[in-house]
Amino acid sequence: MNHNQALYDGIFQKCLDLGYNTFDYLPPTTTKYPFIHLGEVTVIPIPTKNIWLGEATITINVWGDGKDRKAITNIMNNLIKELREVEHFKIMPKEMYTRVLRDNTTSNTLWHGILELKYKFI
Repeated sequence: MNHNQALYDGIFQKCLDLGYNTFDYLPPTTTKYPFIHLGEVTVIPIPTKNIWLGEATITINVWGDGKDRKAITNIMNNLIKELREVEHFKIMPKEMYTRVLRDNTTSNTLWHGILELKYKFI
């Protein structure tokens, strides 16, 4: 099993199941806010005699327009609650980080929520 892709696919599907517009790329500027863009996955495997153990971290980006700051934090909190387990992965307690940044790189102010979740696989 490819842990990197299994985690990515599992989270992508859960985000869709929760009703969120979810992309594996930054969508066109005409896309309605808020939306989720799944980012990078980092896997640190730990080989043992019989199986592979390890950790995986994924970055989930939540984008909203200038009026969506509360929606961004609500989405991130819901993802933390709903993504505690994904297929063969369980989230490690205290290994999640959130940030909400104001993005002024476009003509409209945006909110960029960043959620990093660390999983342990067995």
